[in-house]
Amino acid sequence: MVALVCGALLVVFVFASIAATGASAEAAYKTGDEWVYDFDMQLGTLTLSGTLTYSFEGESSTSVAGFTYSTYEMGSQGSLAVGGTVQGYTASGTATMVGTDSLDQANLYTIISESNLSMTVTVATAIPMTMVYWEHNITTYSPPGGMGAEPANPAEGASWTMTQTEHYEDMTYDNGDITKVASSVSVTTTYTYLGVRTITVPAGKFDCNVTQEDDGDGITTNWYCDDVGSLVKSSYQSQ
Repeated sequence: MVALVCGALLVVFVFASIAATGASAEAAYKTGDEWVYDFDMQLGTLTLSGTLTYSFEGESSTSVAGFTYSTYEMGSQGSLAVGGTVQGYTASGTATMVGTDSLDQANLYTIISESNLSMTVTVATAIPMTMVYWEHNITTYSPPGGMGAEPANPAEGASWTMTQTEHYEDMTYDNGDITKVASSVSVTTTYTYLGVRTITVPAGKFDCNVTQEDDGDGITTNWYCDDVGSLVKSSYQSQ
């Protein structure tokens, strides 16, 4: 019996195209705007790769921890190829990702994130085995962005911290076994401003403000371009 055990290690989004442009793109969102990213995810010894489409679905309001926020509703979906190994055996297959995010309009921080990952994988044992894995996760963040002070104009190398409560509910199906987990945790994230860097991605060359986020479990690096009002690249590496 070969079990498909997954743990997220690496996620990389590379900006490919954007519909809304301008220094304040978030103020010009229109229903149907889409951003297309190259997508790579490492789940244990499996590699998922393909494209992810992020789209603006409209405006709404959302309550979290007794506070109501005006939100932008964002959707995401992707089709991915699966490769790598499972317990030393060659694996191949397909995966889909579908998700929604509610972003606080005031600062674009995520308030609620709901994600679904589904994989069908064939493992090349003596008699090839087909395995199914899916995961459904809902996470709320209170307050969005966290408590703490961010410098208005941070100098290169400057660091600051922000703390927030994350409540998550996760259901996983792994080759016939279903696991449910729910918890609330306090997470303190350390931000470090790395300065302005020029980066080349499929959409072209961009001058970006680069910030690292360290939450103790992993480090996210974000490249944000003021000219297009959007992330150009975001990467995550677990510690």
